[in-house]
Amino acid sequence: MTILIPFGSFFEDEDHAANYGDELSKKHSAKVHMSSHKDHITLHHLEVPKENRKKGVGSAVMKDINSFADQHKKKVVLTPAVHDDHMGTSSHKRLIKFYKGHGYTHNMGRHLDYSMRAGDMYREPK
Repeated sequence: MTILIPFGSFFEDEDHAANYGDELSKKHSAKVHMSSHKDHITLHHLEVPKENRKKGVGSAVMKDINSFADQHKKKVVLTPAVHDDHMGTSSHKRLIKFYKGHGYTHNMGRHLDYSMRAGDMYREPK
């Protein structure tokens, strides 16, 4: 199922990125928390339940988030989690590789964007 969101004054009245995150949570049986800002969307939290891991759920969520951001010409910003057994984060390096595979750039070196924290990752809209 593809969810199309109309253009226009989309981010002015309410946080539609948060609402879309709720829709993605239901659609993919994952926890997705996002928020919208003037020039970008922040992905605060993405958690795939243990029983749904290694099945492409995380990749499907990221594809939907990227599509949503592209429709609204918004950059997506996220901070890769650190190791946390409770949250299921096994490897910070593995997450960085995962996000790079979805078009994200590490905010460092020649890609440093001073409007974000160093260490964050971002993806420009296509």
